[in-house]
Amino acid sequence: MTSFNLCSYSNTNAIFMNADIADEMRLDGIYDLVRDGKWTYDKLKEYAQAAYRDLNGNTAPDLGDQFGFCPGSGKNAWVNAVVGAGLSDDIMHKDSNDYFVYELSDKMYDVLEMYYNMVHEQYVYNGEGGVKFEETPHLFHDGKLSDMLGYRELEFDFSVLPIPKYDESQDSYYCRTYDTFFTMAPTTCTKTELCGAALEALSYKAHTDLLPAYINDTLQVKLVRDEESAEMIRIALDTRTISLAEAYMFSLWGNYNLYSNYICGTNSSPASYIDSVKTQTETQIAEMNETFKELIDRQR
Repeated sequence: MTSFNLCSYSNTNAIFMNADIADEMRLDGIYDLVRDGKWTYDKLKEYAQAAYRDLNGNTAPDLGDQFGFCPGSGKNAWVNAVVGAGLSDDIMHKDSNDYFVYELSDKMYDVLEMYYNMVHEQYVYNGEGGVKFEETPHLFHDGKLSDMLGYRELEFDFSVLPIPKYDESQDSYYCRTYDTFFTMAPTTCTKTELCGAALEALSYKAHTDLLPAYINDTLQVKLVRDEESAEMIRIALDTRTISLAEAYMFSLWGNYNLYSNYICGTNSSPASYIDSVKTQTETQIAEMNETFKELIDRQR
């Protein structure tokens, strides 16, 4: 995640809060919750549940209502909960030889079950593809920092918050970043020192010129509606994290497959779904390790 890779910053995920709805609810002190390390999914669920309103009176949650939480990135949002819980290296771990091995923690099962239960509550709009921040009233909205470029004309005020912790015992917030791309040199490259120097120069120029303009000026000044949001953006950027499994095994552990088959499917047991893809996961990891071994052998 070098400095010239702007996607690492612009695709950092955050929670956007409709400040007008928050004011109506007298929802004070949320920034202090973040600062005190107490901004958790339990808090998000508590406030989101209180925000739900059956505006059209038909007793069924639909787009005519006010929701507490709308996953704006739709199928992407479950990965935020996994990364936010500090599980970015769950699923894939390095062994003593620096090759990947497959392993899941008990916490991974707990996080997936928590997210499944949350998005099936009445106060969450979980429609296919998500919903835009301005399309239907809702308190919390999941998205990425670059989405703020489209929020200049919003008719309501909004605030920015980091991805919540799973619980208060975590040592830090962790905000997912994705589609950051890898910088690679082909194995046929013979001028590795020149290649390294060029990449270092690009990183230096981005660090000194590009990022300050994008972060300190655009994100934290021009696009925010309050000073506290600028502080929250800094927290999100300082804790940005890539999920190894999502980066290497998108088809199995990325946005769509698990979301469609578990989160939105009829199978409410994370254990049974994960067991069903265990063989595929282990096979894909073995194939990757074999590729890495071949690359190492070529360099010897």
